[in-house]
Amino acid sequence: MLEILIAAAFASYPAPECAVAFERREQEPHALFLRPACPIGRSSMRGAVRAILAHAGEARELSLSFGRIVQYPWLSDLLARQASSSRRWDLAAGRPVSGGENAYVAAALRGMPEFTVLFDAWQLAPLFG
Repeated sequence: MLEILIAAAFASYPAPECAVAFERREQEPHALFLRPACPIGRSSMRGAVRAILAHAGEARELSLSFGRIVQYPWLSDLLARQASSSRRWDLAAGRPVSGGENAYVAAALRGMPEFTVLFDAWQLAPLFG
């Protein structure tokens, strides 16, 4: 079965490195997606997150997808440093001691002030159990 997911770009953020497209999918009205055209730095990510959250309207909850972490090298570095000293990360195997990688990353990011500061008054909720 061939399945194609189409997301509509509704705005963008002009980061110094490159444009960051904002997308929304009809089937997920409370989900917003950041799609940088190239790797972006911390200040560009902060600007893009603030700009896309301005499109949240009256929503009290939403899901914000960043796509691949390779687009955020500063965040990859933070996660690598965190994992290197975590008892929950198996350095030799390159994966969490238990559970999946996405759950580990989500939990680690929720505990990083450098990441949580991106969201101002919004609170981060766990997505993975």
